[in-house]
Amino acid sequence: MYFAGWWATGNEVTNHSSVIHEYYSRECNNPVHVTVDTSLQGGRMGLKAFVCVSLGVPGGKTGNMFTPINIEITSYAPETVGLQLCQKTIGVSNSSRSRAVQPMVDLAQVAEAASKLLSLLDQVLVYVEDVLSGKQQADNSVGRALLDLIHSVPNMSTDQFAQMFNSNVKDLLMVVTLSQLIKTQLQLNEKLPFLCSN
Repeated sequence: MYFAGWWATGNEVTNHSSVIHEYYSRECNNPVHVTVDTSLQGGRMGLKAFVCVSLGVPGGKTGNMFTPINIEITSYAPETVGLQLCQKTIGVSNSSRSRAVQPMVDLAQVAEAASKLLSLLDQVLVYVEDVLSGKQQADNSVGRALLDLIHSVPNMSTDQFAQMFNSNVKDLLMVVTLSQLIKTQLQLNEKLPFLCSN
């Protein structure tokens, strides 16, 4: 097992962080300290990462200082679906008895993802048109990201794309239908012994 660092709840580094960090420094070289803000300030769970840097003059007293570092959160597709579902609980009022949000059916998720994609494409188009008309200054990093995005799209005609999309939708509908049939079959199997006994 390899230790990369340690984490604590809170928004900032505390006085106790140095002591705990010193312990983890024995376990791994230059551990990373991550703070997780569970108070949800601003409606989101803030994450910050720090490394410890030694300060002082040669031959004199030395000390340590926590320096913030950049943090990037990555997740797999199933985790993204779960996180998006958790985000929907933010809009549920605290006065309601249950803040639970039910997962959507597969087709509703596809429709929601398509509408989000459409709104994002609209934002990109507005940005590009503003840059071309001179209303907004061009950002090279955004331009490179858009170029990478365009190159990642397969080169196919409209008919080929429509055929591929329809094929994927048919596969999804088939899986949904099969899952509903299996669910109905299981419900019938649960009730058959009860019906036969009567």
